[in-house]
Amino acid sequence: MGRLALVCDVVLASPGDIRDDIAVVERAIVEWNAVNASSSVQFRPRRWERDVVLAWGGAPQECINTELVDEADGMIALLWHRYGTPTAASSSGTAEEIERFSSRGKRPAVYRCTRSYPTSVDPAQLECVREYESALARHGLVFKYDNDDDLNKLCFRYLSNLAHLVLQRYSKNPDPSEFRGGWAELGDQASLVDALEQMVYYRRQFELLAMRVQSRDEFDPELLTPFASTDFSSFAINFEELVLRLPEVVHIQARQHLVRLSDLRAFAARPILSGGLTLKVACADLVPQIVDQMLAVEDLVRDALGCELGADAA
Repeated sequence: MGRLALVCDVVLASPGDIRDDIAVVERAIVEWNAVNASSSVQFRPRRWERDVVLAWGGAPQECINTELVDEADGMIALLWHRYGTPTAASSSGTAEEIERFSSRGKRPAVYRCTRSYPTSVDPAQLECVREYESALARHGLVFKYDNDDDLNKLCFRYLSNLAHLVLQRYSKNPDPSEFRGGWAELGDQASLVDALEQMVYYRRQFELLAMRVQSRDEFDPELLTPFASTDFSSFAINFEELVLRLPEVVHIQARQHLVRLSDLRAFAARPILSGGLTLKVACADLVPQIVDQMLAVEDLVRDALGCELGADAA
């Protein structure tokens, strides 16, 4: 028997210097959904790299604003030492997203990383971050963190508060169209079959992309963090989002695989040249582990359906 959950979008905003921490935030959202599997609210992380269709000839920032920021129910923004590039309407894209989201009466979460800066830090960019942080702090909008655990706790607290606010808003105006994700049916047989088909597709695409990466002989700087690329990230995260839509009895069984999958993906998103690792070695080591977790979840869905589908069923 299926159940309904209100799916709410949380847009992730940041300049380009803090990609690893964005992966931590995405993992925190997946974990919050897993811990609160019986809640009437579930959250979906949204990023412009994966979720925005840029219009030909249009301003990229305006596309981000209209497709993500204006429609989101929550926002988690991260700052470190880069402020970003000016836009037509603001001093940086991240600042514009925060200000635009706030102007609609919604409260973003802004977290400032306090880890040591790299030697390549741009002093002008860093000063801009400090000035902007001071301006936001006057409104009580900035919290600081210096490690993944602190960031994870901050995200959990924000998501729990946001879930409470979402349910309050819905009780006053029970119209699911107010929320971008709307009500989603979780766990009936038709949706399970559809989820299984999509899981197999995303897992296959993940494996194919990994094979292409491993087959490359030339050195490509763009592939130093292949698992942080849009394709790798989207295939793995879309798979994880499907797990969140499973019926509760399957979801509980799948939770350990989901957490392990998120941990592997977050680790794989880090630069892989440290410690003498090569691109092919990293792929050869991590891809099988990630795929194993995907296959384990697929098997749980097959058991729930009571059907004998092969491992590569379409």
